[in-house]
Amino acid sequence: MQTTSETDIDGLDALAFLHRMPPHENAPRPDLILLDLDLPRLDGRAVLAEAKTDPQTSAIPIIVFTASAAASDVTASYAAHANAYVTKPADPAGLDRVVQAICCFFGQTSVVPAPAHTLEGQRR
Repeated sequence: MQTTSETDIDGLDALAFLHRMPPHENAPRPDLILLDLDLPRLDGRAVLAEAKTDPQTSAIPIIVFTASAAASDVTASYAAHANAYVTKPADPAGLDRVVQAICCFFGQTSVVPAPAHTLEGQRR
């Protein structure tokens, strides 16, 4: 499986990437988002809420991948339509294993809907 990744520093940059705003005008649509809740400028909760309410991005699987194991964060993330909630392992090797497992599952096993604009084109 070939993967590429984009890392955004903060929540505002993540939304700019999703909405293809400068400097991300030519950014590809993500197949999967690993989202930390503790982002600067705009936290992951706000990014999740906006991404899941926008018809252009709502079908993209979003995995909350964060250090928090708080029940309130888990509950709120699923209420905001996160596709999964994974607590980050503390050790780098564990972190790498979990990321690879998530990418493998969503890249090879799960079926994700096409973007809304692609489906519209197929109906015509």
